[in-house]
Amino acid sequence: MTGMSGAGKTTLATQVKTGLEAEGFKVAIVDGDVYRQTLCSDLGFSKEDRLENVKRLGRFAHAMAPDFDVVLLAAINPYEVGRHILKTAYNAKLLFLDCALDVLVQRDTKGLYKRALLDPQDPDYMPAFTGISDPFERPADADLILDTAQQTIKECADTVVQYLRNDLAKSDEDKTFLDFLSRLKEQAFLFGEKKDKSQDYLHKTKLFRGLFELNNQELYQFVFGECRDSLHFEEWLKNRMGEVAFEEAKKMFLGIDTVGNKFSEAYTYQILTTDQLDFWNNEGFLVVPQAVDAGDCDRVKTEICRQLGVDPANRDTWCPAVANWQGILLFSAKSEAEEAIRHNPTIRAVFEDLYRRKDLLSMRSPLGYMPPLSTGYPFRGSPLHWDIDMEIGPRYHIQGMVYLHDVEEVGGAFSLIPKMHHQFQSLIREHGGMHEAAEVLRTQHKEVKIAGKKGDLILWVETMPHAATPNESDKPRFVQYITYEQFRLT
Repeated sequence: MTGMSGAGKTTLATQVKTGLEAEGFKVAIVDGDVYRQTLCSDLGFSKEDRLENVKRLGRFAHAMAPDFDVVLLAAINPYEVGRHILKTAYNAKLLFLDCALDVLVQRDTKGLYKRALLDPQDPDYMPAFTGISDPFERPADADLILDTAQQTIKECADTVVQYLRNDLAKSDEDKTFLDFLSRLKEQAFLFGEKKDKSQDYLHKTKLFRGLFELNNQELYQFVFGECRDSLHFEEWLKNRMGEVAFEEAKKMFLGIDTVGNKFSEAYTYQILTTDQLDFWNNEGFLVVPQAVDAGDCDRVKTEICRQLGVDPANRDTWCPAVANWQGILLFSAKSEAEEAIRHNPTIRAVFEDLYRRKDLLSMRSPLGYMPPLSTGYPFRGSPLHWDIDMEIGPRYHIQGMVYLHDVEEVGGAFSLIPKMHHQFQSLIREHGGMHEAAEVLRTQHKEVKIAGKKGDLILWVETMPHAATPNESDKPRFVQYITYEQFRLT
């Protein structure tokens, strides 16, 4: 608490302590006037001594902090540099008690202003008095400002108690968030039985990536290569997103109840027709024609070419050597073009219809690029497979992609085996696992290639075996993958 003599620092600190203790908090007061007689009795009132006074009070308050929820430091602390010392060293909040000088002179509870206003030749004159013969620099960035000339001490105390109550709650949230970041970093280095495979933790990590707009590659590059500790982790997230977006994501993350996979009984469909829903339930996949505007598709296609250094008019550039292009997936830097499709309202409404719920979270997903085989590109897509995280297990989860141009059956089209999702569990039991079942299905050649137009949204349920097919056309294939996760806020 900073403010001129008589502004009410000691009185307010005492009432705030009483108010917080009534709510069960442990509170200590470090009063500058009191410690002038003990801890700082050797100091005068020069600027240097005043700053040394503040440093000592700060160190003393910080030493007390582990034993208390709040330590209130009440001192005049007239210089901005002194306040900056406490902010930088201890992340101290700054409360400025403002009060008009004429009110302080009139109030003059200690008779100090009377002495400071005497003739300098008077034997009772008080030199170097803050606000009269010595400067008091008004704080430029106080966390809370109260005018004790206009408000009663009770009104001020109620305001401060509420402020600190909120700040203490935020401190608990900060600790919870930092604990999760520490756990995430720790888990990244564990294997086998040592890893946390609980449903709650695994689902929460997925939602974390979605809310903070991370793909696995960039997340683990940072965790394995740079991350020092949880504070560094938090700062990295904040720098990536910007402070406002980070705080919004953090608030939502801390309010998430990870229990999901439940339909809403009172859901009203927005986009999909009865025929489309029946097809989805029977076949396990769906094509929604022209869900995305052609111009948005073109912009993402252009962005893929830019990131890969591909010139659509020059075949010699179609097989780039770029680290973030793996197989047929491009782990893209975030772009406005990509975000426009990821947050497309029609796509979101379709996912909401299929999940029958609104509380969905858009996840960062890779882009897709595949040159034609005729360029000498060795097809690097996965054969028929399931994208199921077996630590979580099979669930009602929907995957999707948008064709960014017309894709023929021979053009590296997406393929799947219709209706096969109904047989997922029996296939796994019969063949002893997903890998073994996929090997058998590959020999049966039952896949259907899904051709489509620019802007088509292709969706399939997680338990549907699927794959991209080799591109036997005369042009590259471009797609954007789309994923939503279910969540629930507490």
